[in-house]
Amino acid sequence: ALAHNGQGIVATHGLEPLLGKYYRSFCRKCQFLANEDYPLLECPRCKQPMIIGVWDRLREIKDSTAKAQKRPPYRSHVPLLMLPGVGPKFYGELTKKLGTEREIMYTVALETIADVAGTALARQIEAVRLGNLPMLPGGGGKYGRVTKVK
Repeated sequence: ALAHNGQGIVATHGLEPLLGKYYRSFCRKCQFLANEDYPLLECPRCKQPMIIGVWDRLREIKDSTAKAQKRPPYRSHVPLLMLPGVGPKFYGELTKKLGTEREIMYTVALETIADVAGTALARQIEAVRLGNLPMLPGGGGKYGRVTKVK
């Protein structure tokens, strides 16, 4: 959470929901991960109840008549280590040369990143900044993952 001049919380930052371990519903019996455009409460393969994921639960309750509280915006974060090609050693080199992870992901010029780490990583970070990074959703206790930008 970020506070600004004593005004309270102005934004909350957290893991990109798609990358969470329980984003989509999952069938424990047959290992089916939901990918439909509607909430799945029962497995279409074996008819067992699904472990309900965040996405499916939100769709299930979105028509609720309960009034939503006014909240500060949520800003999704994709950890640098979740980008393809970034392991612990490379991460250490990047932070040594370019600054903190937050600086690398959101403020360091893309040209600078490309000079230090290559254009492929710069394109991945640009996709994070623009909100169009390709990801496979998590579910059933397994984290989602980032796929390569084309």
